[in-house]
Amino acid sequence: MSPGATRFVVQTAGEFAPPGGRPEPLGDSGLVVVQVTGTPKRGWQQLVADDAVAWAAPVEVDDDGAERYPTGEVTVRFAARPSASTLDGFAADHGLVAVRRNEYVPEQVVFAPEHPHTTYLPELCAALTADERVRAAWPNTIARYRRA
Repeated sequence: MSPGATRFVVQTAGEFAPPGGRPEPLGDSGLVVVQVTGTPKRGWQQLVADDAVAWAAPVEVDDDGAERYPTGEVTVRFAARPSASTLDGFAADHGLVAVRRNEYVPEQVVFAPEHPHTTYLPELCAALTADERVRAAWPNTIARYRRA
């Protein structure tokens, strides 16, 4: 999956006037989707410059063109089952907070950024994947499904 160029998921923290017009509610998640111009990183910078934005992330687009909407959390699958102290150290190293463990896959843990307003999720996932303790890392997403 790759970041969409101009659509972003936004968690608002107050009165928000998106630059590209009216925000599109993302179901009952409390999140909205907005349109911005420029590159994904530039669009993100533009959005988080607004104090009414708690966090923002580019919409992910899969190989079939379907959109996936980041929730602000990331899932990390470690190379080996991490101990509590390993998780604490890993979280501290990357500015994360452990949210929950996967009861069926003990190597997998969901994290949230300590400072979501200043965290660009695509760069965070790249940094996590580059960590030698990690097998894979990806943003948690929700999707919209339509009947064919």
